[in-house]
Amino acid sequence: MTEEIYKTYLIAYNCNMIMGWSSILFMMIGHIAGISSTKGLYTSLGPMVKIFQTGAVLEVLHVAIGIVKSNLRMTFFQVFSRLFVVWGIMQHVPEAQENVGVVMFLVAWVITEIIRYTYYFCMLLSMVPYYLMWARYSLFVGLYPLGVTGELLCMFRSLPYISARNTLSLSLPNRLNVSFSFYYFLIAVMLSYIPIFPQLFGRMLSQRKRVLAMMARKRAEMASKKE
Repeated sequence: MTEEIYKTYLIAYNCNMIMGWSSILFMMIGHIAGISSTKGLYTSLGPMVKIFQTGAVLEVLHVAIGIVKSNLRMTFFQVFSRLFVVWGIMQHVPEAQENVGVVMFLVAWVITEIIRYTYYFCMLLSMVPYYLMWARYSLFVGLYPLGVTGELLCMFRSLPYISARNTLSLSLPNRLNVSFSFYYFLIAVMLSYIPIFPQLFGRMLSQRKRVLAMMARKRAEMASKKE
């Protein structure tokens, strides 16, 4: 009974995320088509991106309580890095909202999330079509580096603004008697991509190799049965 409840919940969750990211895609297309420019793109899409990217926090919870099998550390980093961009950078640094990095990570996030949540949704229903599985384990090869590059560009673009205004920083003296430099924290976050990104990307490449090999075997078996 509990498993059925979890399954129903996960179906509803993934369906909601599919609709949310699809809405963002249509809004993006409408914005660019309407003014023939990406100017103001994040201002237009920002509220929806905040809602549905923040909704990904539940994925960490799903893994933590065991209703979804995945690597908790990797899942946490993927979710944290995006939330950091949305709430730590884009929310507080207006200058970061108008650069090519925004377009890069939005395109990567939107396409990736629509495919990913659709794949999970179909898996829960035990009906994953070949083209969807191929897209899930192939398109990330280009989309993931694109998104990470866009995120890092926005972080880098925000450094002068944060340094000049001490954004989200805490200086002494204060009641807590502690100091915090968001500027140096941001640099540390950017540097953390160096060891973590290759791990994530390598893990995904390994999954791709395994899944595509399995798909090839199944297609060969089906072809031999037809003969």
